[in-house]
Amino acid sequence: MKINFVTFVTEIQKDIVYFQGYRTYVALTYASFNIVGFVVNIWVLYVVAPLLFAPAVKVCCVKKTWSD
Repeated sequence: MKINFVTFVTEIQKDIVYFQGYRTYVALTYASFNIVGFVVNIWVLYVVAPLLFAPAVKVCCVKKTWSD
């Protein structure tokens, strides 16, 4: 069976066009999850960064005794 190179490339191009919408969906989903992850990481850094440089960290601000 002889395979024509032009026919082979044309078939590959048809497959690429067929999956074009799927690839766009995957790319947009991937980018959106990356943006959400970036925002969450910035928020965690905003919350944790002061604790990294604090000389002493209070875990709880309510004083409790055993008699309470």
